[in-house]
Amino acid sequence: MTTTTLPRARQVLRGPKVLLGLLPLLIGLVLWQILGDERSLSFPPPSTWLDSLRSLHNQSLLIGAIRMTLKTFALSLVVATVVGVLLGVLIGGSARADRALGPLLELIRVIPPPALVPIIAVLLGPSTSSGVTIVTLAIVWPILLSTATSLREVPAVRRDAAVSMGLSRIDTFVKVVAPSLIPGVLVGIRVAISVSLVVTLLADILGVGQGLGALISERQQSLDAPAVWGLLLLIGIFGFALNGLLNMIERRMLRNHPS
Repeated sequence: MTTTTLPRARQVLRGPKVLLGLLPLLIGLVLWQILGDERSLSFPPPSTWLDSLRSLHNQSLLIGAIRMTLKTFALSLVVATVVGVLLGVLIGGSARADRALGPLLELIRVIPPPALVPIIAVLLGPSTSSGVTIVTLAIVWPILLSTATSLREVPAVRRDAAVSMGLSRIDTFVKVVAPSLIPGVLVGIRVAISVSLVVTLLADILGVGQGLGALISERQQSLDAPAVWGLLLLIGIFGFALNGLLNMIERRMLRNHPS
């Protein structure tokens, strides 16, 4: 096998490996279905989960909650990425900006997102804007820190080469610095995504939004355990699919990037 075909072979084998990793979960669900009791108030079998999800869909509750969660999640990630990259470039490229903004950003970073919910809810009301603001404040930090660190670690020889070729500051950033930041930004986004889904659901549960978290809280208060388990399974599937999508995007963006 030639060296050019090795990456393709690895990509072909990656799919079965991922499915193999899901095998313990599938076995656990099958055993749960066989041993579970439909009358259980806490651990109903998986077949009842699907029935409850179907019932929520028929009541026009499920699709709206999914739409609200995806909207909050996507908007928060876009805003956090833009703000995190811009601030990361500013702080990583300027020691003066780092000294001026560092203490303020560190103070905001250590505030737990749930503590911000009452304040933001009062200022913006229980709306999508409140959810986006809360989630953005929670997930912007890994992107910001990873971008700043990546900028500081750009080899000086690359900058010197750009100067020797007569490139302007803008051309140097676009053609030399920015490509070097891509791996670090992607690492920050990967961390932010895992946190974003959790905080999005938490904001809903705390009464800011009307997404899946709010629906889980409502079903839990109604003692509808099958619906709660079904919604948790749905969230897990979404997170798994999102991780696979991010892996695909990373492979495409970094395929020509030096290791």
